[in-house]
Amino acid sequence: MPAMTRKKLPIGIQTFAKIREADYYYVDKTGIAVDLADSGSHYFLSRPRRFGKSLFLDTLKELFEGNQPLFKGLAAVSRWDWAVKYPVLRISFGGGVLGSVQDLKESLHRLFGDQRHRCPCQVCFSHGGEARLDKVGFVDPESSFGVWVEMPS
Repeated sequence: MPAMTRKKLPIGIQTFAKIREADYYYVDKTGIAVDLADSGSHYFLSRPRRFGKSLFLDTLKELFEGNQPLFKGLAAVSRWDWAVKYPVLRISFGGGVLGSVQDLKESLHRLFGDQRHRCPCQVCFSHGGEARLDKVGFVDPESSFGVWVEMPS
């Protein structure tokens, strides 16, 4: 009887591509990802720390970017339209503490600016409404693509 090779556990790995390409153990949740994409528009993912939120979001990113080879043998491969690719902007605030609204604005401006190569949009700041909300985001009038984050001033 040939020796059975064991896959490695993906401890601390939060990228779907690395897990799939290096042949780590992976519990297939891609069917759930497709269900979420097909059935709604806004989700709040609340799970305990170290419980797979980052990996799941990275899986969604790979789906929307149309990275089909990573999904070989998984539930999503036959349920996703691989001909359609979407731009994905990944924004993380895990890199440090923001001490003020101004720090947050500057951080968002840098984050959106770093993504310009992926999506030909412009960064927009505006004030409006009685609550004096400061809005920052991308707007592309030709494709009607936009991302906005509202912050109290």
